[in-house]
Amino acid sequence: MSEKKHIKLYKSGKLWVTALVGSVTLVGGGQQAHADKVDGTATASDTTSTEVKTNQSVQTLPQSKPANTQVNTNSAQKAVAKPANQQKQATPAPKQQAPANQQKQATSAPKQQAPANQQKQTTPAPKQQAPANQQKQATPAPKQQAPANQQKQATPAPKQQAPANQQKKTTSAPKQQAPANQQKKTTPAPKQQAPANQQKKTTPAPKQQAPANQQKKTTPAPKQNAANPKSKVAPVNQKAKPVVKNGWHGNQYYRNNQVVKGHVKINNNWYYFDKNGRAISGLFQSGQNLQHYEKNFVQTVNAYKTINHSTYYFGANGNAMRGVRAFKDGRGQTQIEAYNNNFKQVRNAYYNIDGGKSAYYLNNNGRAIKGVRAFKDGRGQTQIEAYNNNFKQVRNAYYNIDGGKSAYYLNNNGRAIKGVRVFKDGRKPTQIEVYNNNFKQVRNAYYKIDGGKSAYYLNNNGRAIKGVRVFKDGRKQTQIEVYNNNFKQLRNAYYKIDGGKSAYYLGNNGRAFKGVRAFKDARGQKQIEVYNNNFKQLRNAYYKIDGGKSAYYLANNGRAVKGLRKINAQKYEFYDANFKQVRNRTVAVNKTTTYRFENNGLAKRGKNGKPTNLRNVADAGKQGFYRGGHTYPARQCTSFVANILASQGVPNAKFHHLGNGAQWTSGARSRGILVNRTPQVGAVVSFKGHGYSSAGHIAYITKVNPNGTFVIAEGNYSGRAYNQRTVSMNAAVAGIIHF
Repeated sequence: MSEKKHIKLYKSGKLWVTALVGSVTLVGGGQQAHADKVDGTATASDTTSTEVKTNQSVQTLPQSKPANTQVNTNSAQKAVAKPANQQKQATPAPKQQAPANQQKQATSAPKQQAPANQQKQTTPAPKQQAPANQQKQATPAPKQQAPANQQKQATPAPKQQAPANQQKKTTSAPKQQAPANQQKKTTPAPKQQAPANQQKKTTPAPKQQAPANQQKKTTPAPKQNAANPKSKVAPVNQKAKPVVKNGWHGNQYYRNNQVVKGHVKINNNWYYFDKNGRAISGLFQSGQNLQHYEKNFVQTVNAYKTINHSTYYFGANGNAMRGVRAFKDGRGQTQIEAYNNNFKQVRNAYYNIDGGKSAYYLNNNGRAIKGVRAFKDGRGQTQIEAYNNNFKQVRNAYYNIDGGKSAYYLNNNGRAIKGVRVFKDGRKPTQIEVYNNNFKQVRNAYYKIDGGKSAYYLNNNGRAIKGVRVFKDGRKQTQIEVYNNNFKQLRNAYYKIDGGKSAYYLGNNGRAFKGVRAFKDARGQKQIEVYNNNFKQLRNAYYKIDGGKSAYYLANNGRAVKGLRKINAQKYEFYDANFKQVRNRTVAVNKTTTYRFENNGLAKRGKNGKPTNLRNVADAGKQGFYRGGHTYPARQCTSFVANILASQGVPNAKFHHLGNGAQWTSGARSRGILVNRTPQVGAVVSFKGHGYSSAGHIAYITKVNPNGTFVIAEGNYSGRAYNQRTVSMNAAVAGIIHF
């Protein structure tokens, strides 16, 4: 503390008055704590906790006395005259009443003590100078006026009462004691002049009553001499008893004159005093713990503090939280917060738990989230995470969405997956699931693979199926699909069923085929297969076509047959180049064999029960030529051909009474028999009535050559019973008759 003194002269009428003006500069060494700075230098003694029980409230540092407050001098000091507008006739002077917290029992002529922060060493008897704007011609010796808020009509000799914590039983004239750390040597005090705006006409002053809890036995106080304002009262040279400090003094707290240190509880609040006994504020490192003290030095408990953009939570013991804090919010809902090793609340970040097997995500208010979190990652890609009702991040698990109609699958980093997931289930079989671009599990739907050449089908539990899938399409029609052991949809492929006895054929849309399937095999040969209404491939069975007039026969490989089919020794069938069964036609099976296939598709049989080979037409023709018959005379071309037709089983109604050779074409047409210009083995060729005879000519076709010519067998050619020659389709041909 530094001190300056100034002497000023004032003129009051004919008198010069001197006044001592002092200025004091208090240099404090108070500690300043910053919110973001932690004092980590505490020793073991600094961290001890002491509980002080007292009824004193926390006091702040003593405040300076207002600038216009006047300091008393001893009784020898002459009083300065009051301003004219404030002078009143004086009555006997009331005794000076000290402020309540400074009163002590006094004997005669106690010296008036100024507040501690204004006390100075004074010299004897300077006259008290009123403020310049209030100076008037002085009247003799006004009695000292108490402050306005303390003035009452005085009664004789009020006793002066000291504060309760400073009262001591005293004898004559103790000096009023300033706080120990502020006492200075004083000289007899001049009378104190009340501020001009507080002076009033006074009557003898009543005794000022101290608060009940502060009153103690006092001795009568001597009256201050008002009759002779220049009279001096000699100060009593008696030493005051030592003051015992208790309670707050600035930022220190005393107990029985000892400043407390360390962690101390005062009036249900905790404080921390450093090694110099000064209370701290701000953040404070106490061993491994972090604490916070408010500006009034009270320790922060059960509260958040945001300091330099970081939030701390100080628990019931005053220590900042580290780790996970679970608590109930104002609505009774459980909440979770996390604090890192620097005690800072985690925000917009993960906090690993369960040994790194899961995590909390703390949002921008520091609370752990529940449910789905959608966000952009560092590459700007949308990601999804899910947190259960315990705030834990879901990993390696499903999270149901859309009312259970779909789900996310969260992998081992807690993020939802997209695309195909291949995994082993509890029974070890491989399974496949698919998640779309919105991370949703695909259910009851297709997922294209292999560039659209195949697909998975995901059922209602989200897993790809294997085997046969039977379902109704949008038109309520039953459909069949097949998925192989790799879960891929079969397309343009067979799928064996019934133990290999049949199969499905899956088209290029993956659906099983029904009806006739015509295709080219690997060698480029045309093939036909047939699938029934149950999508099964027909094998070793007939499939009717052309309204029942023909049929396919599907062999044991499911493909339609061509050519001669021998059912057994007695039953032969023939299927043409279009896989159609031949009926009511004569077919040259090979160069040496010709059969007539009847309406049921079976070859005509002879008397021995076996199919009759019509290739030996010469015998039949010769027999007819010589014998005649079937409505035709012997030795004619007509009887030659008629007997061959009869031997092949052609019904008589078709060829009887057709007339001369040139008339057979018109007669056959009239009976509904096919007539054209296409030569075929077993057909009859009719020639017009010129070149051979006027009646025309007929012959039996035994062979068709690749160049379009054909071989015929005929009778009565140049009178012969049998003749064979090659002819071509020319103008002489009337037509080819197909019996």
